Amino acid sequence: NYVQDANRKFDRNNYDFKVNYNATTQGQIWGKYSHMGAAVDSPQAYLGYQPNVLTGDTTVNQYTVGTTWTFSPTMVFDATYGISKMTHESTAGDFGLGNFGLDTLGIHGTNGGANFSNDPRYAGMPAFLTGFSTVGNDDGWAPVQRDERTYALTANMTKLHNNHEFRFGYSLNRLRMNHWQPELGYGPRGHWDFAQNSTELNGGPQTANIYNQYASFLLGLADYAALSVQNELMTTREWQH
Repeated sequence: NYVQDANRKFDRNNYDFKVNYNATTQGQIWGKYSHMGAAVDSPQAYLGYQPNVLTGDTTVNQYTVGTTWTFSPTMVFDATYGISKMTHESTAGDFGLGNFGLDTLGIHGTNGGANFSNDPRYAGMPAFLTGFSTVGNDDGWAPVQRDERTYALTANMTKLHNNHEFRFGYSLNRLRMNHWQPELGYGPRGHWDFAQNSTELNGGPQTANIYNQYASFLLGLADYAALSVQNELMTTREWQH
């Protein structure tokens, strides 16, 4: 059985930059920029491809402007507008193999099948569950591509009167996401499981086990084969008032 000992990497860098401008004695305007970049490496316990590492990259950029105006000792106006953009992509080390199942192994229907084989995101090595260590890439949730954006606007007026504070305002959020991830447990490359019972003794005291499953793998006696595809890019849009 295959064992791999490797280090995981989680690097994250954050940067923040802010400028304040006092336009008048009553008014202030400010702007802020924030950036985060995160790179994650995760070793994979699968046979058949090197580097045997799944990488994930996340980038976040945030742009914010705001203002505060004091109209009187008892009345203040403030407003903020911000944009947040987050992108994420995870890919495995077999991505560079191209359509390995379709072109190298010659197995029809793998790597996106007839309709999606031209999409490079379906590249990589199909997974074969042998009973021992998996041959190929069995991370059915990968690859993944995500683009999330948020546009936020708030404006408020605060009024002090005796012992009371009155606050009036409006808040608006615009949410959007583009998401590609054909997971459903099988992944876009292809997934094979092999039956234990196919090579079990017909009668007798034996109970089918992983050795029978491995024998079925050597004989090509698959229990089932499956593939996940994504027919369209998942796009979510939402207004919040």
